[in-house]
Amino acid sequence: MKRIIITLLLFHLFQVTFSQERINFQAEYVMMYKLVHSPDTNNLESKNLIEYYLFGNSQGSYWVEKGKYISDSAISTMSEKTWDPMQAMQLMNSLPQPKSLATINKNYIQNTIEYYDHIRVEPFYYTEPLNAISWKLENKHREIGGFNCQAATCVFKGRKYEAWFTTDLAMNEGPYKFYGLPGTIVKIQDSKHQVEYELISFKRENMAILLIDKSIGKGATKVSPGEFKRMKMDAIKNPLVGMEDRGIKMDEENQKKVMERAKLRSARFNNPIELED
Repeated sequence: MKRIIITLLLFHLFQVTFSQERINFQAEYVMMYKLVHSPDTNNLESKNLIEYYLFGNSQGSYWVEKGKYISDSAISTMSEKTWDPMQAMQLMNSLPQPKSLATINKNYIQNTIEYYDHIRVEPFYYTEPLNAISWKLENKHREIGGFNCQAATCVFKGRKYEAWFTTDLAMNEGPYKFYGLPGTIVKIQDSKHQVEYELISFKRENMAILLIDKSIGKGATKVSPGEFKRMKMDAIKNPLVGMEDRGIKMDEENQKKVMERAKLRSARFNNPIELED
């Protein structure tokens, strides 16, 4: 039953993304970061490891989870074909299952951060200022991954961070929403060692990046950051909401099992990266 529900959800998302506009982003460089995150304060030894791409050029950048980018690229390049439901489900099953559907666009021209994600299967987005982080440069230097780095500290979304940035790379960028240092962030970690991003590869390469459903006003509903966070948590706690609208029906016994799993999942995810709005 669980596999059927997941497949139907993916198929519905597959249909939605085919109907949405796709955008092309011409990247001039690509970085890969790894995130190590402790999602449960009751079990800090249990950590999630997720890899992300950061694609950038002189006007901005896109931050996307590796599995999602692979899936988006495959779906985008094949979206001109007509698929029957069985073919669509076979394709979806062959693609990596994304660990995160979120995409972050740093827009240097408009000086904004645009955050896109799906709640259940509906797309939402919100915007924030690009230069919202107040950094303090520290008189500490070290080499990380072959780069000469300097330390900087900040408080962001309820966490204290220490970042190590380098001027060896000719761009002022960083993972996730981090931005505003005079160089590229090579490593950043919160003071409790519960969130850590580290650069694992960098390449200068002109390449066309295909992304799905990431244009403002093209199918995504705009909300505030606080509204999005609350809606996301509500969806985790009660995944049954909206299932019948998506054509998914379950008997009472299976509904109970879904809610029991949701309760366990929400209890184990009590330590989000952003602790405050």
